[in-house]
Amino acid sequence: EQAENDGLLVIDDIHLIDGRSDWQEALFHCFNRCSAQSVPIVAAGRAPPSALTTVLPDLQSRLSLLSVFRLPAWDLGDFEHLLSELLRARGVILSAEVARYLSIRLRRIPKEAVRVAKIIDQASLAEQRSPTIPFLKTLGL
Repeated sequence: EQAENDGLLVIDDIHLIDGRSDWQEALFHCFNRCSAQSVPIVAAGRAPPSALTTVLPDLQSRLSLLSVFRLPAWDLGDFEHLLSELLRARGVILSAEVARYLSIRLRRIPKEAVRVAKIIDQASLAEQRSPTIPFLKTLGL
């Protein structure tokens, strides 16, 4: 509860909601609150949301709005796309050049992408700067 008060909602093992109407209803309301407050949502599970078989129709419609990434095959392009989408959800535009720069230097795991997206978002907002390579270097990235 009250997850929408954080800057990002991360849900692990989302596949465990399949067939659990009580969890689904709570998640549905959480999605709505996050949407109303523009809080980005990242979910991880063993399969994409479309593979869930027993899901409330309203929740399924919310889940279908999420970008889907297949793991663990994180090649450069996939990771660049993940970084770009995480930052886009926060209102920050990442150039292809900067996405490539980061993808080459970071561990290509979702947790790292979320961590770096938060750093870039906060620093860009505080400094009123776009995320350029020279700016990222000042952040230690």
